[in-house]
Amino acid sequence: SDVCSSDLVSAAAAVWGGPARARTGLVVLLVAFAVLTATYVVRADVAIDVQAFLRGGIGAMLHGTSPYAITIPNPYDAAGTRAFYGPGVVEDGVVQYGFPYLPAGLLLDVPAYLLGDPRWMHLAAVLVATALAWRLATDRVGRAVALLLVCGGTASTVVLCSWVEPLMVLLLALTVLAMQGSRTWVAVPLGLLFASKQYAVSYAPALVTVARAHGWRTVWRSEEHTSELQSH
Repeated sequence: SDVCSSDLVSAAAAVWGGPARARTGLVVLLVAFAVLTATYVVRADVAIDVQAFLRGGIGAMLHGTSPYAITIPNPYDAAGTRAFYGPGVVEDGVVQYGFPYLPAGLLLDVPAYLLGDPRWMHLAAVLVATALAWRLATDRVGRAVALLLVCGGTASTVVLCSWVEPLMVLLLALTVLAMQGSRTWVAVPLGLLFASKQYAVSYAPALVTVARAHGWRTVWRSEEHTSELQSH
């Protein structure tokens, strides 16, 4: 992978080192990933519809119109169009539907959008999620799994392509962190998680764990947050 192949020593220290050495190894890994991925974001030219949907959706939302009513130019050639879109989706070089995901990602990406590129939020999400997962780990196996967020073969790709998953992983990490403290804050990241992408519904069985730890009232509050976001 991009980071671990060049910094196996730091990865090993982050997993097997003592407290101080492990923290140092983690910081080195995160800095290496941040620099590498930031370079890709600045220099690489990515032709993918997700990026156009995200930018167009945020722009529409900030101007008071629906992100689901926008259209975007088709970024693909004929072969790519046949691979990614069904008949009638593209007309005269324009994709005929708007932002295809739930709204939490749009809201979370606004600050980075205003700074020039929503992907800075996605990069920050990967870094913070990795740090939180590493902190929450209770053994070396958990630490090693946490590092996969920056050591995986597609770690930079998910940021570069503007995919929603980095935000989802961050929201999941924040939910688990909140579950260890006051139940007051659990519903916020949990509700945002379920309002981030359609397949988040597959996480529904995990709500039993939340209910056992903090009660069904917290679960209902998270669902209220989800409904409010989708209605807006």
